[in-house]
Amino acid sequence: MPDKDIHRQIHALFGNDRLSEVVGKLVMHWDTVCPHVEVDEKNTHKRRLNSRKKAWDKFFGPRRGRNKGQTLKYFLREFVVNASVEDKRLVIEVLRKGAACKELTQKEFESLSRLLEK
Repeated sequence: MPDKDIHRQIHALFGNDRLSEVVGKLVMHWDTVCPHVEVDEKNTHKRRLNSRKKAWDKFFGPRRGRNKGQTLKYFLREFVVNASVEDKRLVIEVLRKGAACKELTQKEFESLSRLLEK
C-alpha cells in the first residue's frame, strides 16, 4: 500500500496520535477503538462508523483486524520496529502498563516486547 494510502487510513482511525498513544488505545481501549467490536448505540453515527470499519479493514485486513493480539503484532511489526529508540521505549512502557492492568497476559507482553527488541 502506498504511503499516502497508509497515512489516510491511520489518520481516519487514530488522528495525529504518536505510536505509543495508538498502541495504548489498542491495548487499553480495544472495545471502543476497534469498529467491529464497538457496540451500536441508539445515537451512533452510522456513516462515520461504516467509514471507520472500511478504513480498519483496508489498513489491518478484514480478518486480522478483528483480533487484538494479531492487530497489535501487525502494528508493531509494520510501524514500531523501525521507530526511534525513544518511541520504542514509550511503546514498551505502554505494553508494561497493559500487562499490569491485566489487559495483556504476561505471555502476550513478552511476545510483543520481543518483537521490538529485534
